[in-house]
Amino acid sequence: METVFLYFLNKSIASIWMIVTILLLRIVTRRIPKWIYGILWIMVGIRLLCPIGFQSEWSVISSVHTVPEVIMYTAEPSIDSGFESVDQWINPKLPAGGSSDSLNGDKPMAAAIKYASCIWTAGIAFLTVHSMVRWR
Repeated sequence: METVFLYFLNKSIASIWMIVTILLLRIVTRRIPKWIYGILWIMVGIRLLCPIGFQSEWSVISSVHTVPEVIMYTAEPSIDSGFESVDQWINPKLPAGGSSDSLNGDKPMAAAIKYASCIWTAGIAFLTVHSMVRWR
């Protein structure tokens, strides 16, 4: 379940960069027709729904795996967002992997991802049941 959670986390991070880019574009350029913004938002929707991603030379993010799967098991976890200033700000705040969590013997980052994936799964289950009840 943690692998699926990290997959969707990375897709969400890539989508966030697209959203920020569109919002900045909207602030900077006021003379672009509104239908172009509609197309850009459709691209964000496709990015969120489509299970495959596309890389290009002009990509804002250097890697599709901002949060790698091995982050759970490394001694010094780190992310690669493509922006050095963001990496320098976030990486020192990540828990060091040298000590073990006394509850389940996992490394702290693995435990954090496991708890986050459980909360994410519970949220999906709740929203699914809620939607089914409302639809019924």
